[in-house]
Parts: sequence; structure tokens; C-alpha cells
Amino acid sequence: MCKEFKIAQKTVEEFVHTKDRFTYNELSDEILKRSGVLAVAIGAGVDEYLKYFNELPEECKEEVIKYWGEPPGNIMVDDNGILIPGIILGNIFIGVQPSRPPLGNEDINSAIHDPTKPPHHQYIAFYKWIEHVFKADCIIHLGTHG
Repeated sequence: MCKEFKIAQKTVEEFVHTKDRFTYNELSDEILKRSGVLAVAIGAGVDEYLKYFNELPEECKEEVIKYWGEPPGNIMVDDNGILIPGIILGNIFIGVQPSRPPLGNEDINSAIHDPTKPPHHQYIAFYKWIEHVFKADCIIHLGTHG
């Protein structure tokens, strides 16, 4: 896609093996933390996320906390903050969209497609990072649902 758009400040050759960095391993919290996939901590970490989280309407914050606990939660979090998995290549960020893990006895398909559950903290942080820190002009989703 980057070859077609010719929008990156990098050369096309730098994109050729990018997909291998995402597909070589099964992507999980621990693998992403240890792999060659860049794990960017959002802004200054948890404090930066709390700024964005506290801008949400009170009703939204209550729902997120009800299902996912107090910020920053426990999904894709380490000592440095909330992880934003992806690779930055010039003015392009190629990221792995946050998962929607099951709650309680839910099966994975129910969790992924359940419009009644709010996004978790890392999901919110991912998109806030793209908007406020990376300052993307657009987002293109690719894959099963993109």
C-alpha cells in the first residue's frame, strides 16, 4: 500500500520486510514486549493516558472502569506505561489494532464483536496516541474487518 501511495519519507525497500516483523511470531503482550516490533509507550506513560481518559464523558469513564478496572488497566501495560505496538517508518505508523479480550466466561468471538462493552484502556490509548502524539492525518484499517 505504501508503494502505491508513495507517501512515506522512507524508500520502498524499507517496507518490503515489514510484514515479517508482524507475522513471524504470534503476537501477544509478552512477545510484543520482547520482539523486534516497536512498542511505543504513550506520551509520558500513564499520566499522559490519564489526561486523555479524564477528557471522556463521565458515563464513558464509568463504563470503562466497570469492565476493565482503574486506569491504566492490565492489558499491554508495563513499567513504562501503556504499550502501543507498531512500527514507525518515516511519516507512516503501521500498528496492530488492540484486541478485545473476553470478559469472564465470554468466548473470543463474542468479545470481539460485542458492541455493548466499552473499549479497554489500551484500546483507548492506542487511538489517542495516534491522534495526539503521532498526529496522523488519516487511519486506514486493513484485515478481516478493515
